[in-house]
Amino acid sequence: MTEHPPRWGHDPADGPYPRDLVGYGATPPHPQWPGGARIAVSFVLNVEEGGENSVLHGDPASETFLSEIVAAVAFPDRHLSMESLYEYGSRAGVWRVLRLFEQAGLPLTVFGVARALEANPDLTRAIVAAGHEIACHGLRWISYQDVDVETERAHLAEAVRIVTELTGEAPAGWYTGRDSPNTRGLVVEHGGFLYDSDSYADDLPYWVDVDGQQHLVVPYTLDTNDMRFATPQGFNSGDQFLTYCRDAFDVLYAEGAEAPKLLSIGLHARDRAAGALRRPAAAGGPHHVAPRRVGVPAGRRRPALDRHLPPGGGHLVSTHLSFDPPPRLLMGPGPINADPPVLRALSAQLIGQFDPAMTGAMNDTMALYRQVFRTANAATFVVDGTARAGIEAALVSLIEPGDRVLVPVFGRFGHLLREIAERCGAEVHTVEVPWGQVFEPDALEAAVVDVRPKLLATVQGDTSTTMCQPLAELGAICRAHDVLLYADVTASLGGNAFEMDAWGLDAATAGLQKCLAGPSGSAPASFSPRAVEVITARKAIEAGLREAGDAPADAHRIRSNYLDVAQLLDYWGERRLNHHTEATTMLYAARECARILVEEGIDAAVERHRTHGAAMLAGVQGLELAVFGDPAHKMRNIVGVEIPDAVDGDRVRGELLEQFGIEIGTSFGPLHGKIWRIGTMGYNARTDAVLTTLSALEQVLRRNGHDAPAGAGVDAALASYGAT
Repeated sequence: MTEHPPRWGHDPADGPYPRDLVGYGATPPHPQWPGGARIAVSFVLNVEEGGENSVLHGDPASETFLSEIVAAVAFPDRHLSMESLYEYGSRAGVWRVLRLFEQAGLPLTVFGVARALEANPDLTRAIVAAGHEIACHGLRWISYQDVDVETERAHLAEAVRIVTELTGEAPAGWYTGRDSPNTRGLVVEHGGFLYDSDSYADDLPYWVDVDGQQHLVVPYTLDTNDMRFATPQGFNSGDQFLTYCRDAFDVLYAEGAEAPKLLSIGLHARDRAAGALRRPAAAGGPHHVAPRRVGVPAGRRRPALDRHLPPGGGHLVSTHLSFDPPPRLLMGPGPINADPPVLRALSAQLIGQFDPAMTGAMNDTMALYRQVFRTANAATFVVDGTARAGIEAALVSLIEPGDRVLVPVFGRFGHLLREIAERCGAEVHTVEVPWGQVFEPDALEAAVVDVRPKLLATVQGDTSTTMCQPLAELGAICRAHDVLLYADVTASLGGNAFEMDAWGLDAATAGLQKCLAGPSGSAPASFSPRAVEVITARKAIEAGLREAGDAPADAHRIRSNYLDVAQLLDYWGERRLNHHTEATTMLYAARECARILVEEGIDAAVERHRTHGAAMLAGVQGLELAVFGDPAHKMRNIVGVEIPDAVDGDRVRGELLEQFGIEIGTSFGPLHGKIWRIGTMGYNARTDAVLTTLSALEQVLRRNGHDAPAGAGVDAALASYGAT
């Protein structure tokens, strides 16, 4: 640690001027408070009673700082009046504050002086039991400005020892209050702290370099602080304190529309806080200090209301507060808002993975997805993981190194199939058409004849271009040439026609987060008997699970363990191979997604997507926006919209999200920044979602230089509905 002895002036030989007068400047980071809040409020209770200056503690004189005794004199003996003011806080005032916050249901950070906490163990236990954070407020509540560095170092270590012993865990935060130039260096040198609050320099946490280490500072406050009852030109009544705090709140809340802020409210329990806390009816309690507005989180400072700003900038990441996502209408290419029954299924209690109720749910899920895929395939189940896990499971299990694979590319996700196949060791051949088009069957048959692949892997619906590749004739082509056919139906299943058996597919995988109206995290999959034969020929049970009769592993075994479909089939089958621990809640969700779809009827669901997709298409055209790609081959659940030349596409998307809570998507690669992608899928394939999105889009477009007839988008959509 660099020691800072007292002296005047800055010597340039010591390095750059050590003060930072710039900070975040005009562009502070967005802290991403829970629920999209503009401001987060941190209530801090200082517990200092018993740690103040006193001859009983070996100090040369009594305390004089922050007292209701005007012009207090430092006595070289006990100052009984001063002592009793502090004793009031520890005996009575602090309990009132704790009750107040218990009634309000709000958490506190307690800046606890170690000797004060040690002197009142019942209080310390109550603070811990209430779930409040205790940040260490030093060993003693004295000024360390002129304390030598070795003494301050010893005090810091002893303070941490006491707090750890009293609470059962080391403090994450530090605040001396009356610090020295050495304090922060000693905090970093000691280690174990997430932050200190010995600063009043900003409205957000920030990082400092301390002897080459990055250290987080969560600023405190001396103005929205009841200590001003004991300072000149301070508060004289609870109303004054309340008004000042609310004024500060309103200023930061208004600024938070662009750059959310942190507001600290400092509290004490001694007699000088009478106007604010000893008369809670006058002050109205903490909710009146920081009014309950929608999405205003209040919390501990561990750190910054339980948040942590990564070194070098970035956003504030929750470490202890539960996440409260903001309300959104997800009208992009996915994910979408989950159907409420799916959300309820996700909240069901966990059971063991081989509980009869669980294996029964697995069997139900397999049967339901056979109806969704429209197949009799026994090998129909869900892969634990996102849609990409399903894709990789299919490809790594079907492809051996050196196999020839043909991939038709008509958007971003064809390139993804190519890359995954290459990683499986395949010799990959591609055919491509311009983005916005699809392949004719003759062109694909010609490519099959030319390449003679083992596997043709294609996307059905590619959300990057919004195009849907016809598959009805492709299965017959592949069968005629002894080629396996795999389709990624992540974005299309449930919203577009799909017939696994009738069209002759050998493998297909999907995801829940599109037309199936669920969250990402589970990948429905189905494999034909022909595909299963290819896969099980490479079956190798892992050594720790292998039984008599299981073939030993050889060079042909599937290269992934987790995504090994051969073992997954034994996990889902009668053997119940203990391959992995099932993602229980995601299975609940996957089952419910399929149940809802089957209950509606597959054909009815496809028609619903057609109806609402057509209305959205008509609506954007009514707003005088051009549609991207070949309309004859557009997916039913998503429309690509060309961004007008005079319009900033990202700004429009940002305003839709911030002002209306509606999300639409941009695209990838050559289409990035050139089209928007607007989805009508799953739970969001409904009239109110379509009309709300079109109405909001019209308003945002008008403010961004694209004028369309008022109400034209909604009118066109309603006309489309009327025509169906």
